[in-house]
Amino acid sequence: WEFDFKTGTWKDITPATGNPPARRFHSIAFDPNSGNIILFGGWDANKVHLNDTWMLIAGSSWIKLSTTGVPSTRRQHHLVTRPDFRDILLVAGQNSTMTAPAKWRTDVWRFTGLDWKQIKTTTSPAAVVGNSAAYDSVRQRLVMPGGNGINGGSPTGELSEFDSVSNEWVI
Repeated sequence: WEFDFKTGTWKDITPATGNPPARRFHSIAFDPNSGNIILFGGWDANKVHLNDTWMLIAGSSWIKLSTTGVPSTRRQHHLVTRPDFRDILLVAGQNSTMTAPAKWRTDVWRFTGLDWKQIKTTTSPAAVVGNSAAYDSVRQRLVMPGGNGINGGSPTGELSEFDSVSNEWVI
């Protein structure tokens, strides 16, 4: 569905064919390089975790991207656009078919158009699922409040920030 701000209405723009498989707990973000929407991962109808990347071109057709350096399967993660870096960050999520702590995804990935590259960090966020994320362009930080804590506590009131300059989580 697409919202038209001029008319204040929603319109179903689902293409007739070529759509990604049905899923939930995925994430989407605007790609500043292509001007299109990127979709990554999620959980399909058979409860299989996904790690595929799709692009919605001009709101009219989907294509599955053949990317390099693909992040691990996950759901309930976040894709966040960083306009000043001309990229999308993928953070957090989980693969509930694995046991703790492996199921908690604390890695950070950068999408720059056709490939994924992991950003190595020495710190982790306080929580990785059940939260939201947004990019603060003034401070160049991805802000992720609350969620289900990876060290117990659910929900947590902690705030995690990913510093885009140091490439580290700040809790």
